[in-house]
Amino acid sequence: MLARNLGANWVGHLLLSVAGFITLPIVLSRLGTEAYGLWVAVVSVIAYTEVLQAGLGETIVRALAVRIGREQWQACNTFFSFAVYAFALVSLLVAVAACGLWFVVIQFIPTSARLTHLVLPIAALVTLGTMVPLAFTPFSAVLWARERFDLVNAVAVGGRLAFLIAIIPLLHGERGILVLAALRLGIGAVSQVATVLLARRVMPTLRLVPWREARATYREIAHFTGWVFLRVVAGRTAGQSDVVILSLVRGPAAVAVYSIARSLVDYTQALLDKLEVISPTAAVLHGRGDRERMLRLFAASGKGATMLALAASSYLVVFGRELIKTWVGAGFADAALILDVLVIALIVKAPLLPSRSVLLATGEARQPALLAVLDAVLTLSLGIGLGIRYGAIGVAAGMAIPAVVVWGARFVPVLSHKLGISTWSVVRTLYLSPMRGAVLPLALCVAVAVLWRPSGYPALLGLVPVVGLLFAASFYVLGLDSSERNAVRELLRVAGRAVARAGARVGVRGGGHGAGVPARQPALRSATSEPHRPG
Repeated sequence: MLARNLGANWVGHLLLSVAGFITLPIVLSRLGTEAYGLWVAVVSVIAYTEVLQAGLGETIVRALAVRIGREQWQACNTFFSFAVYAFALVSLLVAVAACGLWFVVIQFIPTSARLTHLVLPIAALVTLGTMVPLAFTPFSAVLWARERFDLVNAVAVGGRLAFLIAIIPLLHGERGILVLAALRLGIGAVSQVATVLLARRVMPTLRLVPWREARATYREIAHFTGWVFLRVVAGRTAGQSDVVILSLVRGPAAVAVYSIARSLVDYTQALLDKLEVISPTAAVLHGRGDRERMLRLFAASGKGATMLALAASSYLVVFGRELIKTWVGAGFADAALILDVLVIALIVKAPLLPSRSVLLATGEARQPALLAVLDAVLTLSLGIGLGIRYGAIGVAAGMAIPAVVVWGARFVPVLSHKLGISTWSVVRTLYLSPMRGAVLPLALCVAVAVLWRPSGYPALLGLVPVVGLLFAASFYVLGLDSSERNAVRELLRVAGRAVARAGARVGVRGGGHGAGVPARQPALRSATSEPHRPG
């Protein structure tokens, strides 16, 4: 089940990344640098309203996963119903809070006269596009708790493809930013309808109970959600503050350059976020009291995250400048230095992201929340101070320094204490062992860059699978012990048999000639972003 979920998530992410990689330069070229920067700034500011969900979505996923593991279906309905009522209220609160943020956008983000009159309608459409997914979060939570990430990603990929197809004929000129906001809202709404239908399909027992019954779950939800809320607020503040700070101190044009580097890092970050699929599994194991398998899950997911981060970061650092020139033009080549700084934070935080999910699945929310607050405070203070002095590169440094201080120096001891293992074991498992496997492929990447100097899409994109295979092979030989290598081989055998069985079923449906298609195709979901994650 876990292998299927990871495979579905990573395939979905690959397709979303390809679509996003194609979409960004189209949007940038048709809107212009300033209009695109304004779009990124408005979306980032309005995204702060999502903290009003108070971490409730993540709490509901955990509660549902635990009850599913115990086959307590009526309890699932009670938690689901509480979430439906709560998120209806959250959506209304988002609308109220967004009105205040519109004032911030209009008054404090410097824009040229030709764009000023567009700011308010853009902000209104973006607000509606934020409210819709929040209102339907309980249905997304059902898919997550049932571990149907194949459906989640199918909807997201379909929505992104629909968005890409729509912008090609519709997006023209600076007024195209209104079209962009309208498409985000419309495709997102259709995606939520698909999510509702899929949630009802994967959980036929799903029912809405009256509020007087649903409110009985408040005490349990509030106990866990309080700390999750604090972490969500802090995480949103740290994650969005770089774009907002830069838009305030340097304007939308600087945001456009910064967002190029940030987008490349976000593609990798989204890939790592797919490891959150372990959270429902960890919750089920915790509900069963299976600590041994929990520790194996921690080690496997942490090592995998480190390998992915090292492979992606090596490619971005070595080939990033040429990739940016080819992707969006030589005028944005300065984004390469920003990219190098942001990669530091990625390497430090990546191995610990799955571990945080394991802790949250066990009900430990206090320490991750407090560390997230510290991260947010440092990110804000350093981002403002360094951003005013050094611009985009200063804001990037304001993101990287807290990652090293908070995640590298503080979270590791907390994690070792909670899991009952030594700090050295955590460092060795998550960092040192995988890094042994990164030395050789990194050296080969540098040699290729120096001797060959690849440029253009065929060379740069062709190197992506080559670098990935080099890191995977080196990691397998040098980064894993014998038992872990045996587990990988068994996983590959299971995956191969699953693919063969799926192919055989397709052939039978096609009359025995291999020309058939599955009887059902998953419905579509998210329009312009990664799959909506509850919480």
